Amino acid sequence: SKAFGSLEEGISRLEADPHPNRLTLSTLPSFASRWLVPRLGRFQDQADNMTIHLSPGLKLDSFENNDLDLAIRYGLGNYPGLSSRLLLKDFLLPVCHPSLIDNSAPVKEQLQRLPLLIDDAPDMAQLWPEYEQALGVSPDSQKSRLQVTDSTILVEALISAQGLSILRYSLVYELLERGILICPVPLFHPTAYDFFLVAPEHHFQRAKVQQFCHWIEQEVRIIKTSGQAFRQAATTGLYTPDD
Repeated sequence: SKAFGSLEEGISRLEADPHPNRLTLSTLPSFASRWLVPRLGRFQDQADNMTIHLSPGLKLDSFENNDLDLAIRYGLGNYPGLSSRLLLKDFLLPVCHPSLIDNSAPVKEQLQRLPLLIDDAPDMAQLWPEYEQALGVSPDSQKSRLQVTDSTILVEALISAQGLSILRYSLVYELLERGILICPVPLFHPTAYDFFLVAPEHHFQRAKVQQFCHWIEQEVRIIKTSGQAFRQAATTGLYTPDD
């Protein structure tokens, strides 16, 4: 009885939050810089006694022997030994700078002359050939191709009118809404991966993690609502691409 009591006490100490006023997050660099960081001030307005440590990275950090509380990952949701909760389903679309498209001329012919800016992440490898066929672009005929692993770099290349890319809506929706970027043809495709909140199960019982999860789940509703409106506009005639 004493042994079991000591074991339960030890487990309880391990699962207790050692830093209740510090939240350590890990996430993709593109999600951190393009979406999360500009909004973290709103979370800190609600949790003004909280210090946030942000650790951007392409790989999932280990939760062992460190202070990581929660990770926001883009994948299939299968993380051995960890719990994952769906945060956001996304979709892909072609994007470019408005100066590259003349609306008085056939759009697809213009796309064939644009350089391709390619995200070479694993989930995009199989989708690019589908989009190239649907858009009528040929890798052999394009005058140049830029391939990167970080989507943030592609966004900057798009803003500076360097070519055409296929990106997640969540990454560029504000730029589309402001007219800084455009979707030249309404070709939408679900992403192969989704965004998940990931952590050991007992981390989700921490008050600060619960508070952050509730906040970010409310925030991503903006993306969902915007995406639904965007696609609805496309299906009701806002986009009339020429073949």
